[in-house]
Amino acid sequence: QQYIARARTLDPASAFYRVLEARALRRSGRAEEAANLLYAIPEDDRLRDKGVLGELALCLGLMDEPARAAEMYVSASNTLTEDPDVAYEAALWLERAGRPDEARALATRAVSLGSEPARTLLSQLEDD
Repeated sequence: QQYIARARTLDPASAFYRVLEARALRRSGRAEEAANLLYAIPEDDRLRDKGVLGELALCLGLMDEPARAAEMYVSASNTLTEDPDVAYEAALWLERAGRPDEARALATRAVSLGSEPARTLLSQLEDD
């Protein structure tokens, strides 16, 4: 972790090093600190970087905040409108946050963009 922090001081704008440091923090039980590190990345950059999104969502999940992860992924999906993976992740987090109707809508978008995992999720959501 100290090497990552040192690398980050050499290139403080690098999202890559922030994600690495956040991953190390999360794995050592410091999810909130990791999330704060990632929230320091400008929102537009954060919403366009799948590595940042994924790591931040894991942190928020550990902090028992699936609604915040869902909102983040919905915003990212509205930014990256042609990305099936981001729409699928948005649907997953919406489902975890107890918002099945919105999850169905995002899963439908992901399916229309070609996501096979979203097809399975959509089927499960429609069965509920």
